[in-house]
Amino acid sequence: DQTGDGSASQPWRSLSVAVNHTQDAHPLTIVMGEGVYRGSANRFVVLPLVTRDGEPRRVELRGDGPAVLDGESLDLLISVQGDLGVGRFTNLHFRNSGSG
Repeated sequence: DQTGDGSASQPWRSLSVAVNHTQDAHPLTIVMGEGVYRGSANRFVVLPLVTRDGEPRRVELRGDGPAVLDGESLDLLISVQGDLGVGRFTNLHFRNSGSG
């Protein structure tokens, strides 16, 4: 995550870092490469559907190939916050997580 810049050639390695670096992007698409995402940087991720200025935004998390978020038997993977924007999950799989 320290050497990434969010581009296809130098991606961030965790979902939380990608979300934190793109708080005001609208619309926002985060493309997750093929693989299984585990660990604390990929759990309890808050996905805001509004910018820091309170503007609604469209957010999409999209897998590029099979992308799996593994909750490692914990309750919550992603918390979507805000009722003004639009959230969409495409080609992502969630496993080992409770209903949160």
